[in-house]
Amino acid sequence: MQITLPNDIEKRVLDLLDKTFANSEKDFTTLANTEANKIEVEMSSKVSVDKGNLKASIGVVRSKKSNYFFWVGPQYSNKSSAFQGGNHAHLVEYGTKERYMKKGLLAGGFTRSSGGAEKFKGKPEYVPYAGKYLGTMVSQPFIRPTYDSMGATIIENLKKGTEKIVAEQGNKQGI
Repeated sequence: MQITLPNDIEKRVLDLLDKTFANSEKDFTTLANTEANKIEVEMSSKVSVDKGNLKASIGVVRSKKSNYFFWVGPQYSNKSSAFQGGNHAHLVEYGTKERYMKKGLLAGGFTRSSGGAEKFKGKPEYVPYAGKYLGTMVSQPFIRPTYDSMGATIIENLKKGTEKIVAEQGNKQGI
């Protein structure tokens, strides 16, 4: 008769769990990516303008540090981004207060670019227009409503998918 010590059982269970998760890494990544794509589609449908840069900028980006972490939302323009045009997403999501254009001449006809040291020397028709009223922008949220409508469903789908993957790998491992 062989006696198994508790430490040996714990070590065996941990080894089986490690094998289970190591063999199913691709399945977990696929599951997370599928759910992220569902969010992307829903968020794109909630953007108030049918065409334009904002809608086109919504995408899914996988984290460089973790295969299971994805960012979903408008992508800001930068050198490494595949998407462009989401730079104004916060203005659409939250709206704005009254805005005025700052570009133009300072008092006395001095230029802004010179810090007020030089007068404008161009033709009168090329004088930068200052103080133009741009109005307010009413909020048209699309990120928060997507989270509110899909958050619980996505979490539930991830739980069910994880249980299914672990069960399949457990059966393969003989657990």
